[in-house]
Amino acid sequence: MNIIDTIIPGQQTGWESNTEEKVTTANRQEAEQLYELAKSRLLDVNHWHELKNMPATFALTDGQGNHVEGPVKPDVFFKISIPSPTTESGEGFDWVQVEDVSEISDAAADRKVSYIIVHPAPNPTTEKHDDASHFFSPEASSCFVVARDKNDVIAAVYGRNEKPNVGTESLLDKARNVIVAIGAAVGMSKIQWKSLVKGLLS
Repeated sequence: MNIIDTIIPGQQTGWESNTEEKVTTANRQEAEQLYELAKSRLLDVNHWHELKNMPATFALTDGQGNHVEGPVKPDVFFKISIPSPTTESGEGFDWVQVEDVSEISDAAADRKVSYIIVHPAPNPTTEKHDDASHFFSPEASSCFVVARDKNDVIAAVYGRNEKPNVGTESLLDKARNVIVAIGAAVGMSKIQWKSLVKGLLS
């Protein structure tokens, strides 16, 4: 089994998406250098918006919504601003929480993978923490990956179990989430993730 396949959450419901970019280097040394550079960019979520053509901005926060500097870690939140109508519950942002940040390697196969897995989450800046403040439902996940497979370096985003978040109390939020989720499913999010994966490797 491909080492990446072992980390991507299983697909059970809704839509799935795969956005990948690959660079083949001249030798292993160049591949390792590019992998380490791409990994440092992957973990530096606060500066993803500086990558070329990124339409959204991402910021890390703690469980109270306070800004967090440094590389991403488990349990922190992404505060995401996308070019679309916003929700009442998210106070202008979509929110996800980090489930896992890890690096694994397979020395025998000469492969390495660094990844971040996130899920839609409630807005941590409000007193109510029941409903996910995101256009996808809480079952959805995004897996952000940088990998080296011998002389190939890959950056990818894998979305799983993606379906509209209609579990919110606000009717306006429900309508917005359906519209944005369908837009993401038909390719709008693909544009954003393609910019990200290309930026990680450039």
